[in-house]
Amino acid sequence: MNRPRATAAAAQRTFAAALVDPDAALPPGIAAPTGADLARRFAVHRNNVLSGLVEALGQRFPAVAAIVGDPFFAAAATEYARILPPLHPVLADFGDRFPEFLAAFPPAAGVPYLADVARIEVARTRLFHGADALAPEPVPAAAGAVMRVVPAADVAIVRSRYPVVTIWEMNAGLRPPAAIADWSPEWAMLLRRQERVPVLRVGPAAAALVQASRRRRSLAAAFAAALAAEPGCDPVAALTTLIEAGAVAVDAPFQPGRNQ
Repeated sequence: MNRPRATAAAAQRTFAAALVDPDAALPPGIAAPTGADLARRFAVHRNNVLSGLVEALGQRFPAVAAIVGDPFFAAAATEYARILPPLHPVLADFGDRFPEFLAAFPPAAGVPYLADVARIEVARTRLFHGADALAPEPVPAAAGAVMRVVPAADVAIVRSRYPVVTIWEMNAGLRPPAAIADWSPEWAMLLRRQERVPVLRVGPAAAALVQASRRRRSLAAAFAAALAAEPGCDPVAALTTLIEAGAVAVDAPFQPGRNQ
């Protein structure tokens, strides 16, 4: 990189850092009309930038905002924007690390499931803006051939120690808010199908089958993984549920020892 480009890049980094840090000095090289209060004008611009970033996070994490309320969310989002400002202009991706931030954010310590709800919302937006996956056509197996489980859609699994799907549904307007009697762990499965990203409850067996599909394991190996993850489960029922949801499929046979 030549000196003029390096100097310009450094100036841009200084300017960007000052935009999200109220304690930062005014970046050099800013011009203003004679007599103008440059610090006040820059403060207004800084406030507008931070407000826009907080609004972008609110649009991406509506359930998180519903759980903690607007004032708390605005404070957390402002702090996140100051520490981890966007690195590119596509604001739909801004907030990918918000779940990890919330997990370590001391004021959110009393809401331990908040980060998992945020992980669901990160997965939803990533899948929504991703490309549709084409489901493979199942092919009948020839005599002696081995069938395998393969992905039929882009799928994300969010594991939680809390009833995170129930909590998300209540705060996403999908079910009325109510006291939660059963605080057993819930796992969420999200997949993109026809411009929709449903959030489904799954157990360890289904999650293991999804993982097996990514590795294109044989049907027998996938069932073994499901039973190892959830002893006593019905792997056929779990696989049927995943196929009906459009998450996985049973694909064409392959030769043992070559593709497994």
